[in-house]
Order: sequence, then structure tokens, then C-alpha cells
Amino acid sequence: MAEREENIVIKLSAVNLRVVEAICAIEHIDRSELLKQLIENELYNRTIRLYEQSKLTASKGAEILGISLREFLQLLEVGALQSTGILKD
Repeated sequence: MAEREENIVIKLSAVNLRVVEAICAIEHIDRSELLKQLIENELYNRTIRLYEQSKLTASKGAEILGISLREFLQLLEVGALQSTGILKD
């Protein structure tokens, strides 16, 4: 079964809209797809940050993101490696 999606409306400054449009043109994707990717990435980052600030447990972080505890712990490991420079994007 496909995940249910809902429409939302956001207002962007003219500067941010120009940036979105420029990236979309370069990557050949539509605005909706770019914004979905940006939001998803930031939600993952924020959830990890909340865990690092001890505001939630690893199991709660996994639950919020809809992934297994093992996957969440792997995200934490990759993030730690990237921040130390051991692993690059």
C-alpha cells in the first residue's frame, strides 16, 4: 500500500524561490520533488540532533522516522563518521 500524501502550501521569499528554481533547472526535477527531498533530509537531521541532545531515545527516533532501530543506529554511525572526516559524502 502506498504511503498517503497530503498537499501543503508554503510561502517562500523571492530569494529562496530563485534558489529553488535554479536547483530544479540544474537537476531537472520539479519544485515539489526538490522540496520533498529537502524536507525529508532535514527531518532526518533534526531527529538525529534531538537524539544527540538526549531529547529522545534511539528507539523513539527510529519510530518517528518509520525505520528500524538498527537503521537508526546506522544513521547515527554514518553521521559520526562524516563529522570526523573519516567518511565523506
